[in-house]
Amino acid sequence: MAVITSLNLYQECLNTVFRLTKPDGAPVDLTLTQVSKSIDDEFQLAFSLMFQGSTEPLPQRTYRLWHERLKEVDLFLVPVRQRRGGGLQYEAVFNLIKETGNAANP
Repeated sequence: MAVITSLNLYQECLNTVFRLTKPDGAPVDLTLTQVSKSIDDEFQLAFSLMFQGSTEPLPQRTYRLWHERLKEVDLFLVPVRQRRGGGLQYEAVFNLIKETGNAANP
């Protein structure tokens, strides 16, 4: 399972195509349209990825996607919005707790 949690790598892939293969073998192309950082402090990094897909809905689940630069990456995608005439949008959310080196207070 390939998991990539680098905000910078995804920012470099903005407006490029990620391809997934549905269980029936059919390919689906998703375009990374937005990378949004919500928290970045000494304790936590949280960001989300928005993908634009076709009008055919994909169920919420983990998919293995292929990208020219990143190769294979596994993402949990959630359908979040249907755009009029423009297909569905999917979101992947990352919430990473940073190692601080300090023990938590009991």
